[in-house]
Amino acid sequence: MKETKDEKDLSTVEIKTRTHSRLPITNGNERRKSSNKQAPCERQAQTCGIITSSEDKTVDDTTVTKPSFSFTKHLRLRLRNDFQEIYTQGKRTRGKTMTLIIYYPPEKQEFKAGFTVRKKFYKRAVDRNKIKRRLREIVRLNRHKLPKNLWIVVHAERGILNTSWQTLTDEFNELCRKAGIIND
Repeated sequence: MKETKDEKDLSTVEIKTRTHSRLPITNGNERRKSSNKQAPCERQAQTCGIITSSEDKTVDDTTVTKPSFSFTKHLRLRLRNDFQEIYTQGKRTRGKTMTLIIYYPPEKQEFKAGFTVRKKFYKRAVDRNKIKRRLREIVRLNRHKLPKNLWIVVHAERGILNTSWQTLTDEFNELCRKAGIIND
């Protein structure tokens, strides 16, 4: 190709660099203090008061561990066979707005909970999901009182949708006392 007067070979032209920029170009790590060489999770654990390593730290007998209020997916009953087993072999305690079905599985397994709402009573999925969310929250907040190897199904009865939160919580605790799974 022929070059015209206006065109230049760009590979031979020097590119001018900025010498007077407002902010100096530095590596972001240079601004950090050198004493803070911990991983982010360790820093977060320190600010929350969680002990991450056991070096030179002893735990006295007065340390109280807080109960976990999480309710993850592995704590939920989801399989049809598990529900059938609980329905056939479980012990029922009936209340005004809910029925509690408890079952101790033969193998040593952890706590699991399931929630059921009949489509016959509540046609709209929005209503059924709202009821299940409320029941799940009640069980989540009271799980630390319940035995560790218990499987439980909370079955919603007619009229639960318009019941107040306090009434539902009180009824759940009363059904647990009747069933003999908490001594509150």
